[in-house]
Amino acid sequence: LLPVSDGVLASSHYRIIAIDRPGIGGTSPTDSSTLFETMTSDAHAVLSHIGVHHVHRCIGYSLGAPAALHFMSSLPLPSPSSSSSTSLDLIAPASFYPSATSSPCCPVNALAHRLAYYTPALLAPLYNMLSSSLTDIDSYMKNMLASTTPFDADLLRSQGNMPAWRSCTEDTFAQGVVGFTASVQRSFGKVAPGGWGFQLPRLPEGRARIWQGREDTFAPHAGSRELSSLLGATHMIEDEDMGVRGVGHLGILEVALGKILQDA
Repeated sequence: LLPVSDGVLASSHYRIIAIDRPGIGGTSPTDSSTLFETMTSDAHAVLSHIGVHHVHRCIGYSLGAPAALHFMSSLPLPSPSSSSSTSLDLIAPASFYPSATSSPCCPVNALAHRLAYYTPALLAPLYNMLSSSLTDIDSYMKNMLASTTPFDADLLRSQGNMPAWRSCTEDTFAQGVVGFTASVQRSFGKVAPGGWGFQLPRLPEGRARIWQGREDTFAPHAGSRELSSLLGATHMIEDEDMGVRGVGHLGILEVALGKILQDA
């Protein structure tokens, strides 16, 4: 279940397949050191099981962005002349770059980022200590709305997707914080010098985009700029390109996914 309005999903004639991360919803947890490998293996197994032989577009949002990149790295190298290459869209990607921590972000996210990068052993105990408050869904959603931009808060309330967001949040913490903690540890942790622990994929020219709000306080803008420069073949899409101003980490999924599905 994606935390976006039904109208956005209904606007596409493509089949949308969303797979929970390990430790989220009813999916079994896995060690953070094998998180992306497990997610890629699970994705291929699901696609094979339901008879899907080609993925038109791979989308990774927030902590799902590195998982989407790892999945792309498992695909055959695209031919320059191929028109059937899988396209990639990263929406407000989580960043492993230390320089991104200097950008403005909400206090809890800034603390988690620094703990994961510099002292990862302290991250799990911290989230376990906070688990009782995280499972209080009403308080969690209230705090998230208070931490995001006014644009996001208005969008979430006006588009009728609060029930979807609530259901998605309940799914996220259905097993406590085990899945969320593993994702943060692997996405922000120092798993390798300057990276997520795998080689960044070769992307099809002109078919990879990063969607990023300038006022995102959860996934800093600086991290997306660095990731874009490393990937090389990506196109950055920011507020003015989306026709909005002040979009943050929660609202950008609704905005970006709507435009992605319209373009598909």
